Amino acid sequence: MWIYFIVFDLIGEGWQPLKENIFKAFKAPNIKNMVSAGKLGWKLIQTSDYITDLSNRKRAYAVDSYKVDSIMANYHIQVEKTFGESQMMDLMKSTIDELNKVEIDENRNPIKIGLIGEIYTLIEPFVNLEIERKLEHNFLLVLNLKI
Repeated sequence: MWIYFIVFDLIGEGWQPLKENIFKAFKAPNIKNMVSAGKLGWKLIQTSDYITDLSNRKRAYAVDSYKVDSIMANYHIQVEKTFGESQMMDLMKSTIDELNKVEIDENRNPIKIGLIGEIYTLIEPFVNLEIERKLEHNFLLVLNLKI
C-alpha cells in the first residue's frame, strides 16, 4: 500500500506540478471536471451548513428539542456510511424533511443571543462543550452572524 502526498506549492513546485496535483486532489482529468467537482463540493457544503442552521433554529422552538438531537445524531452516523453525490444529497434531503416535521411551539418566543469569542472556539462544538445546543435546549436562540 502506497501513501501519496499531494503538494500545493506554486513557488517550490512550479505551475505544471501545481496543476497536476490539483487534478489529482479532485480526481479530475481536466479543468472542466475539476470545476464540476468544485461546484458539487460547494453545493454539499452549503446544504450541510443549512442542515446545521436549521437544526439549531428548530431546537429552540421544538416541543421536544431532543428529537432534533436524535435526527442530527442519526444524520451524522449515516454520513459516515454514505458514498457518492446522489446518496449524500438524498440523505441531506431526508434529514431536512425530518427536521421540518419536528413539532414546534408557535407561542414560544425564545431569547435571541449572539456568542462572541475566538472563532475556532465558537464554531467547534467539541471545543465549546456544545454551548449552542445547551442554550437552545433552554429555549434560547443562538444567532450566528454570517460575515
